[in-house]
Order: sequence, then structure tokens, then C-alpha cells
Amino acid sequence: MKAIVLSCDHYHEITNHMILTYQSIWPSNPLTFRVPWNDEYPQFLKDNYGNKVELIHSSAEFKKTISALTDDLDDNEWIYWCIDDNYMISINEDEANTTHNFVQSVDDDHSILAITFFKGNYSIHSVSTVAEDSIMYKGLIFDKREKIVQQWQHQFWRVKVLKRMFDCLREPGLHKAKELHYMQKIKSVTSPFWNMVSEGKWYILDHNIAVFGESTSRGVNMTKNCAQSFERYGLKIPDNFRVSERVTIRE
Repeated sequence: MKAIVLSCDHYHEITNHMILTYQSIWPSNPLTFRVPWNDEYPQFLKDNYGNKVELIHSSAEFKKTISALTDDLDDNEWIYWCIDDNYMISINEDEANTTHNFVQSVDDDHSILAITFFKGNYSIHSVSTVAEDSIMYKGLIFDKREKIVQQWQHQFWRVKVLKRMFDCLREPGLHKAKELHYMQKIKSVTSPFWNMVSEGKWYILDHNIAVFGESTSRGVNMTKNCAQSFERYGLKIPDNFRVSERVTIRE
């Protein structure tokens, strides 16, 4: 399965850290990480991960990056959406693989658009599901969602979900990914991304099986938790990042 990584040359060390956490914590993951590059080919990623990564040339603009990463994929193909600003801290590997198997089992049911195994630590997540529309698969319960939340969190999507999200956004400033989140609060967009929850079925596991950390804060600041993770994995913190006191961990 293709894992679509939103990144650019400036963040490739962050990308490397994200992939390393997956390979270390979820070594049986079924993912091939599609990583964009702009001017500097990140050979070190290929050296580190071999066929687990595909390096795709693109311009640095966000919308063009998504196009480059998905243009050759069918709209109904399942992908794993994973921005490099989140990294894995822990996961129940067996249940993660069962979730992936569930995704594969519903491949022909194009009414199902999204499946995730991460509920997050906000109360809105516990009230935005419909228990009576749940699906049980090999002992796991997946509840149907009534609203889209945590769209930047790592999860399984159909390609068309990712395309729609970026179609509904303006192009932000270079390296200013946070602007994307603010744009999604604007209601006057054509064919809004939020309507997709009523156009198909979105499922979420009824319990968290993973813990994720956020990598950066305001673009150039690395979170304290990410810096500590870099140190645990023996990675050098890039010179173009400052370590902040901010700690962002979602579980």
C-alpha cells in the first residue's frame, strides 16, 4: 500500500525520523512510503529504506506535491495518509495489521472512504460516531463517524479523499503547512471536504491502538518530544531547526 507523505526538501530529516519510527515500532507494516523531493534528491532515504520508499519529484507547492504523489493512482485506491509532522511512539502491531486487513477486505465497497485506528484524546471523537452502524472485523469494532476530525492524522483513505481535501484549499505560503489547517475553517469553498462524510462511510476503531508525537511547531521549531525521539534513535537534529519547549503527544 502506498503511504503518501507530505514533505519537501526542507523536512527530509523529519521524514526520515517518521519512517524510522514506523520501521522500528511497526516493522510488519505493509507500507511503501511515497516521499516528494524538489531540488535535492534524498539518496540517504533510499539508502536507509530501499524499496520501502519511492522518491517522487515535485515542485515545493503543497497542492502540486499531492498531485505528483497521486496522479498515477486510481481515485478508489486505498492509501495511507501520513504527513511527516507526526511520528509514531507506540502501536499495537497485531491490531494495526488487522485494521489493514479490514481495509483490504472492503476494497470493492467504494462507499467506504476512510478507516482509522486512532481516536485521539479529544472529547469530540467519542461523540462523533454511530455505534449502531459499527462493523466488527476479527474482534475489532469499527464505528461509523458522523463528522470528519483529525484529518491530518495518519490514517487509511481512498485517494479521492486526499485529492478532495487539497482541491478545497488555496495554496499556502512556502513551508507554511499550518495555513492549510486554518483554510479548512473557511465555509465558502466549492464542494467542501467536510461534505465527504455524508457522501460515503468513514470508520474509526472504537479504541486507540497507537500513540503519536508531533514533530514541529511553527515550521522551524522542533518539539521537545521529537528532539528526544531523535536522540533515542541516534539521529542528529538538523541545523535548520530550533528545539522548543513545546511537547505535543497524542494518545
